[in-house]
Amino acid sequence: MKEPITSYVGLDIHKDSVAVAIAQAGRDAPQFIGTTAANLAQVCKVLTRQKCAPKRTLVVYEAGFFCRFPKIPRSAIEQPIKP
Repeated sequence: MKEPITSYVGLDIHKDSVAVAIAQAGRDAPQFIGTTAANLAQVCKVLTRQKCAPKRTLVVYEAGFFCRFPKIPRSAIEQPIKP
């Protein structure tokens, strides 16, 4: 059975940083969590601290054309984060 989405995470990816915002399922307004270093380990740490269950979290990202994911490989972003 597919588990329902409980958290929606938005990432704004820049060359040296990633801004993170999280919205819980429902009609609550999203919360800006903060900015972290542009590497996958740091983003995973932020999501873990915010108790985002990997199977119940939908992550979307926005990155400018010239950013090209300098430190976060595209394949890592497109795969689910494992706890």
